[in-house]
Amino acid sequence: DMDFQPKYKSDQAMDLFGDGRENRGEIAGTIARGSLEADDTFYRGIEHTAEGDRWTTKFPAQLPISDQLMKRGKNRFEIYCSPCHGYDGRGAGAIPQRVSAGGGVWLARNLVDASNPVAINMPNGQLFNTISNGYNTMMGYAAQIPHADRWAIVLYVRALQRSQNAALDDVPADHRSGMQMPEAPQ
Repeated sequence: DMDFQPKYKSDQAMDLFGDGRENRGEIAGTIARGSLEADDTFYRGIEHTAEGDRWTTKFPAQLPISDQLMKRGKNRFEIYCSPCHGYDGRGAGAIPQRVSAGGGVWLARNLVDASNPVAINMPNGQLFNTISNGYNTMMGYAAQIPHADRWAIVLYVRALQRSQNAALDDVPADHRSGMQMPEAPQ
């Protein structure tokens, strides 16, 4: 009869144990299912080296770089990042524009500017950490975006940076016909 089954509620007194508590707490040496997260590169963006811990410059081994991962990164970037950073990553998204129209100032980091290459020079792990935990006025997105999707966003940001700062030498010679490069500013 489940209507009247014997049970104890959290932190209720119980004389079965010597300390009189029902709640037994955590069992030493155990972890909750799905909480191990032992791969520091995948879960935190950190590499362990002989010189010490540092932000990884690579991508986690369990995430092979592919068109599918790039498309996922673009999709997640457009949902979570473009409102502030804009679709092109230049920091002129809808939110900074709306704040500016009201007379305020909201500076979102330009992720692709080679003249101020803060984001370009960030190791992949640091960029992953920024997406996860936020920075300055940017909130962290660890609760909303799964780890693999955060890495996909990092991949897409790297593609944006590359595309916005490409040089003619980046294009294979057999693909250059018909291309026009913008003139350098005077």
